[in-house]
Amino acid sequence: GFQLQVTQIDPSYTLGEMQAKLQQIISTLKAKGWFDLQRALPAPRGFWRVAVVSPHEAAGLADFKRDADMLADAGVCDFEYFSAVFQGAGCSESIRGALLQVHERNQEECFDLVCVIRGGGAKSDLAWLNDLSLSAWLCRFPVPVWTGIGHQVDECALDLVSHRKFDTPSKVIGHIKARLQSEASGLRAQVEGVSVRISRLATAQLPSLERQGSRFGG
Repeated sequence: GFQLQVTQIDPSYTLGEMQAKLQQIISTLKAKGWFDLQRALPAPRGFWRVAVVSPHEAAGLADFKRDADMLADAGVCDFEYFSAVFQGAGCSESIRGALLQVHERNQEECFDLVCVIRGGGAKSDLAWLNDLSLSAWLCRFPVPVWTGIGHQVDECALDLVSHRKFDTPSKVIGHIKARLQSEASGLRAQVEGVSVRISRLATAQLPSLERQGSRFGG
């Protein structure tokens, strides 16, 4: 007949301290109506100008630039890079500072997309990215933000509030490249279709044109 009734549990013992903080951030952002602001933005219709926020000389940045440099050299996209610290006590302030620079540049010449990438690392490193002020900044950013933090299973607050989340920086640039290839193929098909229609129209009108030519020639 022994019964135990639990009325309150410290979430740090159930979800872990990091998960508890993440849930608190989510609740706060939802209460303010900010949580879904990024996803409400229209998807990028092109990738002419892309801002990239990343740690300086990070391995994930090198992976990203491998394809990004090819697109830039071909004149397809223009990438502008902004460095920030993604770990340690100054992480939130550093990334917010980089986003402020992106915002200022966006006032001069609009970006189509902002990529926040880092690359792999320990799961505990994600704790630095679970910051309310930083998440609130990203939520209200006027340009779609894609994240590639570098974890396939775990998510940080930036992943949850971004316009779109990818596992790695390589997948971010891979998706951009795939979208561009798809758009190019679609445009090529449209041009070919127009060319075929013009050719058919010219062929259909050829007898009439020949008769008119003979008439005026005679």
